[in-house]
Amino acid sequence: MKNKKNYKYQKKFISHIVQYLHMDMLDFKKCREEGKCYESIIYRWAIKLYKKDITPEHAIQVICRARIFILTRNSIYLASLRNTIH
Repeated sequence: MKNKKNYKYQKKFISHIVQYLHMDMLDFKKCREEGKCYESIIYRWAIKLYKKDITPEHAIQVICRARIFILTRNSIYLASLRNTIH
């Protein structure tokens, strides 16, 4: 019974994050099951934060910061590649 209750809260936690990111939950699940990178990363982060017993609001802040970090890091990396190619 405890696992079922825990799963319910975990699902609600992830749903809260996905909705905040303006993603459709069904599309999110489908993409995650297909192994798409973005959705899989968001899911893994959400699960890790859930296991650390962080509030959904705090988890959203952490995930948003992490997304910005990855996006800027990737764009800096891509820009450096373009500079070395030309």
